[in-house]
Amino acid sequence: MREQGTSRTASAPAGTRHADEGRLANDDQLMQVLHDSADAIQLIDGSRFVVCNKATARILGYPDADRILLSHPADLSPPEQPDGHSSFEKAEEMLATARAEGFHRFEWILRRADGVDFPVEVSLTPVLLRGRALQYCVWRDITTRKQAEERMGHLARAIEQSPSMVMITDRDGCITYTNPKFEHVTGYSCAEAVGLNPRILKSGETRPEQYQQLWSTILSGREWRGEFHNRRKDGTLYWEVAAITPLLDARGAVSHFLSVKEDITAYKQAQMDMRQLELDLRHSQKLEAVGQLAAGIAHEINTPAQFVGDSISFVREAHEDLERLIEAYRRAVTVLEETGAAPDLVTEIRDIEQAADLEFLLTNVPTSLDRAVDGVERISSIVRAMKEFAHPDQREQGPANLNRALRTTLTVARNEYKYVADVETDLGELPPVMCHIGDLNQVFLNLIVNAAHAIDDVVTGTGGKGRIRIRTRREDDNARIDISDTGSGIPEAIRHRIYEPFFTTKPVGRGSGQGLAIARSIVVDRHGGSLTYLTSSEGTTFTIRLPVSGKAARTTRGEQ
Repeated sequence: MREQGTSRTASAPAGTRHADEGRLANDDQLMQVLHDSADAIQLIDGSRFVVCNKATARILGYPDADRILLSHPADLSPPEQPDGHSSFEKAEEMLATARAEGFHRFEWILRRADGVDFPVEVSLTPVLLRGRALQYCVWRDITTRKQAEERMGHLARAIEQSPSMVMITDRDGCITYTNPKFEHVTGYSCAEAVGLNPRILKSGETRPEQYQQLWSTILSGREWRGEFHNRRKDGTLYWEVAAITPLLDARGAVSHFLSVKEDITAYKQAQMDMRQLELDLRHSQKLEAVGQLAAGIAHEINTPAQFVGDSISFVREAHEDLERLIEAYRRAVTVLEETGAAPDLVTEIRDIEQAADLEFLLTNVPTSLDRAVDGVERISSIVRAMKEFAHPDQREQGPANLNRALRTTLTVARNEYKYVADVETDLGELPPVMCHIGDLNQVFLNLIVNAAHAIDDVVTGTGGKGRIRIRTRREDDNARIDISDTGSGIPEAIRHRIYEPFFTTKPVGRGSGQGLAIARSIVVDRHGGSLTYLTSSEGTTFTIRLPVSGKAARTTRGEQ
């Protein structure tokens, strides 16, 4: 490496420099090209500049080329180049390479008169001029290009390290680039994705109209923003929000599309959780209000029902006494008839008996009283079922008789199914199940009402009835409840959505779309059980499995 402060121009007298230039200046055409060129051009003899044009002085910030003539390239450069080699040694190496290969192009760092370094692209071409072997040297300032490359490098690193998914597709829709975040979210590496169509991410959950709108927008050169419900490589679903921007070529035509995407699955889940929480809260408030109302109605019905029942019992007992008294009166009348005494009185009594149809009364009044007693007992059983069904649930789980809860629910729901279906029950022996029985009453009611509606859709106008069958069994550590109907089954196109809150195919006023969503939340989330179904064109069976020992106990066993 040369020493700082040593100038290689000091050893050559000024007269010699001008003599060399004068000899070369005889070629007027060459010199005209050199001096008029916008590029910095020099001629190098050995390793010294012997001709330099005006652009060379301008690019270095010198008033004229005298400062440059007979300089070594290292004299116009910082001590070291970016690769760590000394500028002197590096310049000698480049000059030797050009002489050996006939042409050489490389990048170089020069230093201006004001001390500022800047990059140039150097082209060296050996030439023979008037018998002398020279090198024709051209400098092009590449500062702007380097800055652009640096910016592009920063941009590329930013895209690679971006927390957002970045995907570039061509006009035909084929993927040409994806960043690491894309692989992290979707499971597809860049090598796997390139050349494929983004439809590999389709899950079938996004409406076709949305894709049509997307393509219409971006092909017109406008940006499109929206959400997709896509499928990862492993089959799991995720949500993303995307901004897709058309990229234009030099002619202004759309050539590629830049997609910047964010994974919003957690946000969507939080939204669903909030909706479910709101749903549960409204459901709880509704149950509480219904419970209070039902308890009040039950109380109001129970009091007059007791009056009626007591009165009927009294009349029934009194009728038995009257029957005995009437029998005695009739015997007395018979005696009067046989003795001929008081014939007018006997005739009057017989006429009254005939007018009152005494035989009919004696035969049918006891039967009517029996039916009245049975009706009052049925009213009492409905009242008890309403009070039990509407009883506010406890915060903690407690042991409950599920068979009794099902019978109670059937009583409460009878008006929903009695005209369209007969009910068959096969209730096996179940141990007390730790649960929130009030919540489960709601689940049983929802499933029974749904079964009745499904059957109603089939039997309406036929005059026939369907069948609801309820079966309970113990299954290992679970209580299993099957509720079946003879409806037409769940259409395949909507099966994946039946537990979705607010989704319903029922007409307005008949269904809110909350029944199965609530049922699944209660069974799965609150009780740690499962709610599954089997369906066909001949009907549907919903199966509930509940841990006998309750959710907490199951969780504890699972952690051991």
